[in-house]
Amino acid sequence: MGKKKNVIYIAICLLFVLAGCSGGVSKEKETFKGQGSTFKMSLPKGWVKDKDYQTRHGANAVYGAEDKKSNSFMYVSVTPVDEVEKKGFGDKNKKDLQSLYGLKNEKSIYIEEIKINDSPAYTYTLKSIYKDKKVWTHLYYTWTEHGFVQIVYYSADDNNYKKRYEWIDEAVKTLKETNYDEEEAKVEKEKNKVDVRIVQNSQMKVEITAVRPLEFEKNIKVMAIRYSFTNLSEQMLKPSKFSTLVNAKQDNQSLEVVELPKETSLLDVNELVENGEKDVKKGEQIESVMFYQLNSDADVTLEFSQSDFPKESVETIVVPK
Repeated sequence: MGKKKNVIYIAICLLFVLAGCSGGVSKEKETFKGQGSTFKMSLPKGWVKDKDYQTRHGANAVYGAEDKKSNSFMYVSVTPVDEVEKKGFGDKNKKDLQSLYGLKNEKSIYIEEIKINDSPAYTYTLKSIYKDKKVWTHLYYTWTEHGFVQIVYYSADDNNYKKRYEWIDEAVKTLKETNYDEEEAKVEKEKNKVDVRIVQNSQMKVEITAVRPLEFEKNIKVMAIRYSFTNLSEQMLKPSKFSTLVNAKQDNQSLEVVELPKETSLLDVNELVENGEKDVKKGEQIESVMFYQLNSDADVTLEFSQSDFPKESVETIVVPK
């Protein structure tokens, strides 16, 4: 009996050891594109591509993945390499992150200068809230030959977060730029000139990321403006507040704000609408959308409330056909 008990005990211990070693990094490489560049990178084992990554993380995301077991998420965004200065980036970005996440103590952010495939890089780790849950946020920034890549992991704050971080770090360091298409990069750059506009005051930061034409009913054309909302104030704010501070005009006539029909197949848009009425804490970021009924095919101008955004000028938007 004594030997049997020992055998069972050893078997149980072995199972725990194997379970603890089941993580690591996948040998398979994920492929994604951004700003004309093609990249390959591995994920931690068990992570899978997130089909709704742009709905979850915004229009600037070029790839996203999730670990359904731990309810952790990640996404990647890419900027042309010449748009982000390397000199002084580490400390400046740390201050920006401290402000964005509402952290009073700069020691709340861990920063390290590293290399990713011989490219200069920075990594930051901090605690934040994502999807109403406490998470460890791991941010990586690196310059490849043609792209400036941002990789963000929201890792669950559970008993396995330390091991998960080791796997995340190992996976990120497999990132490699494998191809570059100059013509595709030019197209992306022009597209970004049209789509992206940032307005900010002491209360909020709003990034208009995309404009999309929709047709709710026959012959009724609508313009959907997608935006990323960050609360900079101490009070809870709803993203929909931004829509009350903007006046959209076409042919010098104010456009009517319309609502998304209740029966709609636009599931991704519907989630963005619901986001607009969520309470957002200081430092949190969320994607939402607003709709205007169009009068013609003319360009649309956005006039921002001068009492709330005194430094912002009128924005002209070309409505995609």
